Amino acid sequence: MDPEILQALVQEANDVRWLIHYYDGMASKSVIEDVLMLRHGWLDRDAAHELMNYIEYHNIMPRPLERYRFSVDKPPTLTQYPEVRLVDIRYIRLPEELS
Repeated sequence: MDPEILQALVQEANDVRWLIHYYDGMASKSVIEDVLMLRHGWLDRDAAHELMNYIEYHNIMPRPLERYRFSVDKPPTLTQYPEVRLVDIRYIRLPEELS
């Protein structure tokens, strides 16, 4: 896989994991794979699974809720990742459900 594409997918996987945790959801590897496959039609289950194994093996997934604490980066939003709403995620409470 092209290094730039790999880096972008790793960033997206980390963003999706952060969003799911932020809304009290359970961010399993398969859920993140589902979101990435919805975002990228060319990404199949095997490639998404290999990506998640790569992230896990190299330990490049930061602790979810600490990621943006001391960072100048802004946290991801649901408008950037609308696919999160389409995947069945355990325990997640999205904003419209919080009111």
